Amino acid sequence: MSWKNLSLGKKFLLQQIAVFIMIMIPFMLFIDSIMTSHTNKQLELRLSQIDRVVNENFHLFANQILEEAKKSFNLLETILQRYKGEKVANSYVRQNYVTIEGKSIPNLYYNGNDLSRAIEIVDYFTNLTSNVATIFVKDDEGDFTRLATSLRDLEGNRVLGTQLGKSHPAFEKLNQKQTFIR
Repeated sequence: MSWKNLSLGKKFLLQQIAVFIMIMIPFMLFIDSIMTSHTNKQLELRLSQIDRVVNENFHLFANQILEEAKKSFNLLETILQRYKGEKVANSYVRQNYVTIEGKSIPNLYYNGNDLSRAIEIVDYFTNLTSNVATIFVKDDEGDFTRLATSLRDLEGNRVLGTQLGKSHPAFEKLNQKQTFIR
C-alpha cells in the first residue's frame, strides 16, 4: 500500500504517530538521563555515608583492640613482675646460651630468672586472656627467637626455638625495642 492510496484520515493518523514518536523519544531519553543522574547521585551519597560509618566504626574498633592489647601487654609485665620481681633498669639481661629444639641461642634473664623456662608465665597469661604470649630473645643472626611461648603448631607442640623472621611486621618494632601488638 502506498502513501498516495491512503485515505486522508490514515495519513493524518500516521503523521500524528510519527510526530508523537519524534517528540517522545527525545523526551524519554531526557527523562532517562535525569533519572540516571539522580539515581547515581543518590547512590554516591549513600555509599559515601556507608563508607564514613564503616571507617568510623573500624577506627573505633581498631582503637579498642589496641587498648585491649596494651592492657594485655601490661598484664604480662605485671605477671612477670609478680613472679620474678619488680622491673628495674637492668632487669633484662641476655647472657649464656641455651639449647632449645636443638638450637643453641642466647638466653634471656629477668632479674636473674631464666626466661627460657618461663612457660608458666606465658601459660598463665594465655589462661587469663585467651591470647598468645611469647618471650623473644635476639639471636646471633639478628633475628628474634622464641624462648617461651604459648603459641602452638597444628600438632599442639609449642613453637619454641623458632624465629620471628626479619620480614615479619613485628621485626622492626622489636628491633627498636618497642612493643608490637597485633
